[in-house]
Parts: sequence; C-alpha cells; structure tokens
Amino acid sequence: MSQNLGNPTTPNWTCIGSTTAATVVASDCTGFLGTYTAGAALSGANYKVTITNNSFSTAIINFAAGDLVLSGITGLTVGNPTFSGGTVAGSNVTLIAGQAVVVTYPITGTPATDGFLTGTWTKLSLTCSNTQLVGKGSATFTLPQNLYVASVDMGGTGDVQGVVDNGTNKFTINVPYTTGKGIYDAYQSPWIQNNSGTGQAGDTNSFRISYPSGTFSASGTIPVIIEVDGDGSFNALKLTPGTTMVLATLPFSVNGDPSPGNIILNIVTCGAFTAPGVFKAFRCHNLGADTNANPFQPAAAIHGAKYQWGATTGQAGRYIDQATDQANSGTIAGWNSSSLPNGTWSDTQKTTNDPCPTGYRVPTAAQLGQVINSSNNLITHIGTWTNSPTNYSSGIKFGNTLFLPAAGYRNSRGRSSSMVAVASIGVVPSITAWTRAFCTSIAIANLSSTTTAAAIQTDSVCAVFQNKFSL
Repeated sequence: MSQNLGNPTTPNWTCIGSTTAATVVASDCTGFLGTYTAGAALSGANYKVTITNNSFSTAIINFAAGDLVLSGITGLTVGNPTFSGGTVAGSNVTLIAGQAVVVTYPITGTPATDGFLTGTWTKLSLTCSNTQLVGKGSATFTLPQNLYVASVDMGGTGDVQGVVDNGTNKFTINVPYTTGKGIYDAYQSPWIQNNSGTGQAGDTNSFRISYPSGTFSASGTIPVIIEVDGDGSFNALKLTPGTTMVLATLPFSVNGDPSPGNIILNIVTCGAFTAPGVFKAFRCHNLGADTNANPFQPAAAIHGAKYQWGATTGQAGRYIDQATDQANSGTIAGWNSSSLPNGTWSDTQKTTNDPCPTGYRVPTAAQLGQVINSSNNLITHIGTWTNSPTNYSSGIKFGNTLFLPAAGYRNSRGRSSSMVAVASIGVVPSITAWTRAFCTSIAIANLSSTTTAAAIQTDSVCAVFQNKFSL
C-alpha cells in the first residue's frame, strides 16, 4: 500500500512501512547558532536540524560529521553530532512513528576571514542549506585619547616652537582596548585641518591617523600614527604659560564603526601624564630659574634656586637663589640645619609656606612618582649625568612637553651644606609620612620613586621643579 507524502499538484507516492528517507521529513532546518567573528575562536557554535518520522513505521538513521559541509570561510571544522530525542545508540537514532530528533553539529575553529559562511546539510534524500555572516572584530576602546605638543611664548628669548611633523616630531599613540575579539582592518582617517588660529604665523596643515590591520587580543592596544599633509611639518601657535588650545580632533574608527571616539591634538605650554589619560599642567621653569631661558634646553639658567624642604622663597638660612648656589659649591654661611615642622609643605593642600605661585603647588609624592613612571610618559635621558657642581647639561625629558634639569641638591646632615651630585633628580617622599622634613635624590639608573631609609638625605636642599603642578 502506498501513501502520498506530497500533494495533488506534486504527488510523492511511497510505500507505507518503508524505512528509507521517504518516510521522514526535515521539518526544521534551524541552521547556524552562535557568534561568528573573523579571527576569533568559536565557542558554543553549532548547526541544528530537526528530523521527524512522518511514517507509520520505525526509522533508523545514522548521522555523522560529514552530513554537514561548510564553504565560503576556511578555518572551521564540523564535529560529530549530538542528539535530543529518539533512541540513540552511538551515531544511530531510532525514531518511532511521529517521533522527532534534534541533531546538533558542533562547529569549532577560527574563521580565517569575514564574509558569508554556508552550511549544506544532506542526509539520504533530505537536504537544507543556510548562510551565516562572519563579522569583523570588535573591542571596547578607551577614548578619547589626548596628545600634546608644547609650544611656549616666553616673550621672544627662550621661546619654544612646538612642531608636529612626519619625522623626529611625529606623534604616535597606543590606543588601549578591552573585550577584544576577532580581526580589524587597516584604517586611515580623512584629513582634518588644524583648528583656526592654532598655527604659528598662520601655519596650516591637515592631519590624519592610521594604523595597520591586526587581530584583537582579549585586551591590548592598537598602534596609531598621526600624519601631517602638505609640507609635512606644522608649527603650533606659541602660547603664554598656563594656557592650552585644541589643535585638531581626529576620528578613530574600527572596521567601519565610527562610534569609538576621537584622538585629540592639543597645544600646551608644559606638563606630563600622572596616570593613563590624565595630563597635568606644569610651570615650565623651576622656581628661581631664568624664565627667559628655553625650558627644554639644558643650561645653568634653568636649574633654579635651592629650597630646604618646607621653606618659603627668600627664607633666611633655608633658601639659596640660583646665582648664589652656582657661584659657591662649598659651604653656605648662615645655613640653618634644623628641620621645619611636618606639614610646612603638605600632600593634602597648598600651605602658607608653599613657594609656588597662585594656581600651582608642590605636588605629592604619588603624583611625581607617576610622572617618572615610564608607563605614563616616554622618558628620554639627556646629557652625561656626571656628578659635578658644574654639570648643567643633563636632565630628563618626559614625552615632548616637560623637561626637568638635573639640578642636584645641597646636603645638610648637621654639617655645613656643600654642593654635590648636580646630575641627579629630586623626588618628593610623602610629606606626612615622616617625622622629619626632607627631600631625596634618586639616580637616573633607577628612575624609581621608591625611597629607603638609607637613601634619605635628612634636611637636604633641592631645586623645586615640583612646583609645576597645577592645583
């Protein structure tokens, strides 16, 4: 006896009781499930088909990984299927009349490219086909990111001309991300002209960012360079100390998505990063230095005065001006070797004795420790760093926006002060954590903000480059 599994227009007569594919129907070809991203290993991805026995007899069907053929995207493998429904014995599934089974084929591997993945499933005379879009990668970015060029108007003498170009003054930045997966295409932004009034003597150029293609990690950075068009060199407007200006805002996009954010070019006078993305303004010169001298050019003129920890400018026996300091590397007559009280300079506030001008203060140990952290600022050593009272050629450049001369210190451990170790940089320990006031010196070889008891020079006298932090 036969039955029509088709319809009057398209009949499909078959014998009742047959166990061939004619007795079953692929009632639901669900197809691909999961997330498919180029360059990202699949997790939990699969392909599903539901088989129903529409006959009046029992059907036994054998399933295998070869039932499903993938095409269009390489790097993927189909595994042996699993089953939900029917009676399972190894790779065979027994379906009684009217019974259904959901067959799940696991898919593993890493899609080599983006595009469309096609899955073609065949079992006996049954077949179905589905497509799945394999997307590009994605990540969560820390944006905006700021870049800074120092350009300072000191009234003519000692001016600093800030330059952005495609050579020694090229800007680069690593844009951080998290939750990364998949691949990203190379990117080149449109050219963006500098904002009006930001070029010295009317200089104008356009800027763009670019980065190469790559594969996301779970977290990491994308290396970005900033290009300058036209003559390839832009002279930033020289600003009066303490002012800032946005030079240009450049769009950062990934895989065609314009939403991540921007990279912003800024003109500043002097400053440094105290944490990722946190930029603090500094005064360009140490207290007591010649403010007509170039603050980025090592010279005796920018070393500044020497202050005992906690002293005010001009305080008798606790302060030495720059000229006096450099004229006498020996004993300073009338020096007061006693310590000033704790809290005379403070971590938590600007005190009465704080010698910095309005709007600035002596920074905390934690802040200065972050300035010398190479994770926050690119550190460049300049000069010989030879210990000598006449070595005025050494210092540290942080990024391209701050230079700290190696101004040394005067030591006063219950004896007369004498000039030693000009080629050193002073670091401020916690002002409130010690029973005596002091500043200390660290060697350039370490550039560490960690201070030990053996390294402490009690009551020593340092140049105050610390005053440059804004409040």
